[in-house]
Parts: sequence; structure tokens; C-alpha cells
Amino acid sequence: GIYVDYSRGQANGAVRFPEPVDKVGELSSKLKSGDLLIADTKVTDAKVLEGDEESKYWTDFIDFKKRQIASKAEEKANKKKNFRGGNRRGGGRR
Repeated sequence: GIYVDYSRGQANGAVRFPEPVDKVGELSSKLKSGDLLIADTKVTDAKVLEGDEESKYWTDFIDFKKRQIASKAEEKANKKKNFRGGNRRGGGRR
């Protein structure tokens, strides 16, 4: 499948493919010309990331995913920690 990295409110996003695609330049051209829309919206600019730009994208993406995973793990741990369980009265040992 194709992956789209985009967050509401951001002016830009990224389209990722699971493996190298020969026609990515053609896709970029169709997006720029308006021949291809995303969510019924014309894209104002599109380019293929290569070299340092591509490396920076992947570094930032991986850092984002690591933070996302850590945040979810922390949230899960906090839920577990705050769970008091069953129908106990008073909360102490019996």
C-alpha cells in the first residue's frame, strides 16, 4: 500500500511507498499539475526527496514513531497504575 504522513494543520505531508517505485517522479508531476488530487484537493507543490533530504525525513519519522510508542506505553502504564480493581471497600487489606 501507499502511506501518507500528514497531520491536520500542517502545510506539508509525505507520500511513502513500501518499496522503491520507478514512477515516483511521474506521480510528483501529476500532483503538481493538478491531474492527481489528494482528498479531492489540489496539491500546490510536490517533489521527490533524495539524498540528505530523504535521510532527514527518515530520521525525523523514526524519532516521531519512537516518541509515539513511548507515549502510548507510558499512557498504558499510568492506566494500569491508577486501576484500583474490583469491589473493594476502603482500599486496605482484609
